[in-house]
Amino acid sequence: MAEDIKENAMSGGTPERLRGLAANGDSISPTLAEVAKALPKRNEFTIKLEPESSYSLRGYTYNTLFVYESLNFGGGCLVLLGWHATIVYGDSIFSNTDKANSISIYNTAQAEAVIKNNKTEKVTLKINVV
Repeated sequence: MAEDIKENAMSGGTPERLRGLAANGDSISPTLAEVAKALPKRNEFTIKLEPESSYSLRGYTYNTLFVYESLNFGGGCLVLLGWHATIVYGDSIFSNTDKANSISIYNTAQAEAVIKNNKTEKVTLKINVV
């Protein structure tokens, strides 16, 4: 019987529908929009920090963040958050210690990370948690 079923020749392009199996084993054919809706969403948020104010990243330990300053400097960095250490790689306006005239992203003694605005002006940060 399988010999009777032939696939059409496949070419490149964007499909209208996909084929697959549901959790119960039934054959399904969702659209690309349905597949995209079912995928997990990335956690993205924006914070505004006044000079010398801070934002707690409690609950984000063991994550990777992409942080972008969106108003004044336009810089960004990659942040690796661990239990006791934070690694910041990117523009010089970012630091992994509580440093003057920077946007500091560092661990506190309570296994919590903090973003602190040590600059003299308000900053708006866009944060993507991976």
